[in-house]
Order: sequence, then structure tokens, then C-alpha cells
Amino acid sequence: MARNCVVDPIEKFRFTVSWDGLTRAGFSACGTPKKTTGKGEYREGNGPENVQIFAGLTRCEDITLERGTTTNQDFYDWALLVYDSEVLPDGLPVVQVAGNIPIANSADYKKDIVITLWSRDGIPRKQWICYNAFPISFSPGSDMNSTEDDTKSMESLTIGMENFTELKGSEITGPVAGEDQVP
Repeated sequence: MARNCVVDPIEKFRFTVSWDGLTRAGFSACGTPKKTTGKGEYREGNGPENVQIFAGLTRCEDITLERGTTTNQDFYDWALLVYDSEVLPDGLPVVQVAGNIPIANSADYKKDIVITLWSRDGIPRKQWICYNAFPISFSPGSDMNSTEDDTKSMESLTIGMENFTELKGSEITGPVAGEDQVP
């Protein structure tokens, strides 16, 4: 029986991640966006057979990006906007919070992130747009271990988001093969 290339699974190692107008292709791992909906229960009266369930709150799960540790500080600089108010660049608006601790305005550190999954021929097949994402955890490198030979240090950035949209086929926006970095 012949295979149908239209419905063949897409290989998961050809992907790019973009934000601030720049495409970053050097990631070794990137989670895909996920939504989880809680379940609520309601029982009318006291009969155990009368339990009804309903959809609860829907939440977006966090995404972790991993890459080899480099001298590029884009993860670090982005995380600083959330964590360290003392290094805010000149002119960046500051909001006062309890205890007179200044932090950056969320509009300055929230970004829309685009994750694109590419086919072998350089055509974007699926794309997720993650809205209002921001760093919630940053690790600048792996734990040090002198007994491991030829093991590269990895940095990771975990981001939270408010929502996401999945696009496929002709809905996909952004660069096409030859116009931007494609793995």
C-alpha cells in the first residue's frame, strides 16, 4: 500500500522560534503549547449517581526552550526585565509595587512568540503564536561536573503565556523558505 505524503507525520527536529522580529534556529529543544482544562463536579441532592461534571478553568502550560550555552545574552536580558528592576534601561517605565519595590511594566517584558515547524523542503507546516509570553524561569547553564567528557553546557528559559493560536497550511504567517533562517 502506498503512503500518502499529505498526511505523513511532520518531523519534530526542524523548528524555529521567533520573537522581536528575529528568528532563532539554534534551539535543541522547544516545548509545544498546551492547554489544560480543569474538571468540576456538581451533585444535585445526596444521591451518588447524580454527579454531573462541567468544564472548569482553562490554563496554558509553560514552555521550556533549551540551547547550548553561548555568549549571546538575549535570554538573560529578557529575564532581567522581569526579575531585576535595578538594571532597567533609561526611559523604561517603572511601576511602584508594595514595599516601594520598582518592577518593569508588563507591557515591556511580555512578547508574542512564534514557534514554526518546518517540512524537509523548507515549507512551514504548523505554527503556534503564543501571546503575552514572559520568562518565569531562567538557567544560564548546566550544573558543572568535571567527570563528564565532551558534554556541552545547556541554558534554558521557561516561559508562561496567556493564550496561543495554532495555524496550519495557508494560515501560516511570517517567513518562507529563502527569506529567513530555516533549519
